[in-house]
Amino acid sequence: MVEMGNPRGLGFGGFLVGLGVGWLLFTYLDISSQMVAWLLIIAGGAIVASALLSYLSPGFSFGGLISPIAAGLVIALVATSGFGALWPGSWMGGYKYSVDESRNLHGGAWATSLLFNVENVNGNVGVSTWDKAEYNIDLSVKAYGNTESEASENLKKVEASIDERTLQGRLELILTISVPRLTWNRVNVNIVVTLPADATISLDVETTNGGVSVKDLTGGTLVLKTTNGAIVFDGVDATTIQASTTNGAIEGSVQATDLTAGTTNGRISVSLPCTRSGSYGLRTTNGNVDVTVEKTVEVGFDLDMSTSVGSVNLSISGLTYETNTTRHKIARTEGYDNKPVRISIEASTTNGSGSIHT
Repeated sequence: MVEMGNPRGLGFGGFLVGLGVGWLLFTYLDISSQMVAWLLIIAGGAIVASALLSYLSPGFSFGGLISPIAAGLVIALVATSGFGALWPGSWMGGYKYSVDESRNLHGGAWATSLLFNVENVNGNVGVSTWDKAEYNIDLSVKAYGNTESEASENLKKVEASIDERTLQGRLELILTISVPRLTWNRVNVNIVVTLPADATISLDVETTNGGVSVKDLTGGTLVLKTTNGAIVFDGVDATTIQASTTNGAIEGSVQATDLTAGTTNGRISVSLPCTRSGSYGLRTTNGNVDVTVEKTVEVGFDLDMSTSVGSVNLSISGLTYETNTTRHKIARTEGYDNKPVRISIEASTTNGSGSIHT
């Protein structure tokens, strides 16, 4: 008699089924902000289903099937949605009371080269420029608590300070946001930075649960990171740009000598002026990649775009194709090596379509 309680391969098969179904389901649902609820639903549903099926079929053990299916669903959920909803900062809406306050830091900035650095918690960071030889930092701090006095106490625990350093002629502005470890999930800090437009600006900006935006800036090296939020460019021209987010879009008008941009859940939609040569690496897991370029007789393109689920379209004239399939295209402008401006774009997505066009 064959023992059917745990057939060979049943558990692994169930895991693959759960992973596949979950991947398809969670890819097309906006569930990042309700991830905890989904995890509870999956776990509770697995327990109930296993108990009911075991009751209806006493001679068959369903634990070896239901548990792997649930595990596959959980892994698919995390893989397609990221860990954003699990961060305590996303639960701040559960506190009954909140208090807020505005703070300002400012000073002179006469250097021709400038670095701004900040590691923020739970909030947006916006950087732009003006025609003054000064820097200005506006902070909007909000704290939460179960009582008004608790919220006020949490607000007092948030410290912000600026450290000005000059290293080899470059002014370095180091903004420090200090929050006790047990309090950081009860505060929100939004930062607006204005820097001198005449300076060559480098940025090292990191935040959680918030977006990063950069506007009207001529830069050296820009390193921009966030965990749950968009990265937006508006009239940015830099030597090197590294932009990464886990749950959010990357978009805007930007150009650089070397740019790499990646997100796990979000679209990439950028416009490239193409006034000078540059190399662009664009990657997303769940989202479309859309690139708009300025095409003139002086500009040549070296393009490599691919997707796993979706299609690729290169709407630029004068291309010679090395690979030309629905999901992968490699092409280059005729006479590329002789063009004064050479633009190289390597772009990929897993679940989404890609397009490069004028």
